[in-house]
Amino acid sequence: MISNSNTNLVRKTSVALMAIGILGLLSLAACHPHPHGPGVFVLKVMDHMADDLDLTTAQQGQYQAIRARVESDMQQGRKGHLELLGQLEADFGSPNVEMSKVAEKIRQHQQRQNKLMAHGPDYLVEFYGILNPEQKKEFNTMVADHLQRIKRHID
Repeated sequence: MISNSNTNLVRKTSVALMAIGILGLLSLAACHPHPHGPGVFVLKVMDHMADDLDLTTAQQGQYQAIRARVESDMQQGRKGHLELLGQLEADFGSPNVEMSKVAEKIRQHQQRQNKLMAHGPDYLVEFYGILNPEQKKEFNTMVADHLQRIKRHID
């Protein structure tokens, strides 16, 4: 027979594991600059693509303006992510976790992140618009190659 304290321990452990899973998913989904995080990777990929396209001085200035907005969005996302983590730590540090409130905090965080990420396609259109026809052709080839690599990893 399982004692009441063991049942509580199992319940708390289950909640903690679920929270770790949720936080892990949020970490993967969040786009934020960090020395080894996805934000830095995204910016490096953008910089490599811009370098490979051999942008003119004028295009480089336009690209830097777009990049600065992308980076700003990432920093806002990181700030929101850290705020959520602090709130969740406090929630899970209390003896009576109200899971519906935790879920609502996560939902609100996801909505804020989605608003930030919604700018991404606009940035892509803006960047594509500064390219000349030859650069657009090269960009399309780079993206098509990248999509093929992703597809191989998924299959």
